[in-house]
Amino acid sequence: MYIWLREEVDIPKGINPEIHQASGKKYVSIKCDLMDVTITLPTIPDSSIERVTAKDVIEQYRGFRQEGIYRYKGAVLVVKTKSNGQAGMDRQEWQEVNVSAPTVVILREIYTLVRQGKLSPDENWEVPASQLPKIKLPDNWERN
Repeated sequence: MYIWLREEVDIPKGINPEIHQASGKKYVSIKCDLMDVTITLPTIPDSSIERVTAKDVIEQYRGFRQEGIYRYKGAVLVVKTKSNGQAGMDRQEWQEVNVSAPTVVILREIYTLVRQGKLSPDENWEVPASQLPKIKLPDNWERN
């Protein structure tokens, strides 16, 4: 999990942020299981946080979620299914989860709701083409 800090705030005592090489933004890196509510996180006021981001991997045996984009209270979570490309018994599949939220609490909420199957994607990438709405293009439309 990465807690991205606002530029104009004082850093609370005991917090030693890193600086992102490309953007120059300050952040705090925390290695944790997003589902573990027992971990102690650094105390950073929400007003000091610009954004909280995290990545996770869902192994196939843990139960896949629908691919797509989920939204909740200003947070966005993306689920994509990946594979090693091999056919047969050696084929492995997993899902990558990327999430961005305004606070740690909201990040945990959206992540938990998706993992529990209680939140449906706003953009479902698994809908068959036959179920998608038909779009009428203008008569003068050309594909480039």
